[in-house]
Amino acid sequence: MNKFLKTVLAPALVVLLAFVLIIGLRHYLLYYFKFLFLLILLVVVLGFWFAYWQEVRSYSTTERKS
Repeated sequence: MNKFLKTVLAPALVVLLAFVLIIGLRHYLLYYFKFLFLLILLVVVLGFWFAYWQEVRSYSTTERKS
């Protein structure tokens, strides 16, 4: 469960916070919305890739121990 919190909920909370900031500042950020959307998408993809990589790495180390 702790690993789930770190790998799934943390990136999700970061994305949620980013969307809240965008909604709050949309008057200033409408011009930059495309760039921000691409940046957020990149962060989400990297977050899930990193979580997957951590999962695979921890799985392979536990397999070696047993």
